[in-house]
Amino acid sequence: SAASQTHEFHADRTGAEATGLPHKLASALDVISKDDSIPFVVPDQNGSTPRIVKKVKELFSTHPSVARRKARLYKMAEKQGIKFQYA
Repeated sequence: SAASQTHEFHADRTGAEATGLPHKLASALDVISKDDSIPFVVPDQNGSTPRIVKKVKELFSTHPSVARRKARLYKMAEKQGIKFQYA
């Protein structure tokens, strides 16, 4: 739900502010999100997932996508002047 997603973004921001290392938290999200053992939808023959399915998944998800969470954390790092490389 939207409330759950808002809470998750708040938790990310709080963790980033507490550690001062938002880019490291974004990297950790990459690590923990690798085990996505139950796919929401099976990709088509080209290996792509239809855009509409991704949007529907995000709409009903209790957590924001890892990509959105990482983008916010990287933006925080950039505002702090932290130099890093995107993974």
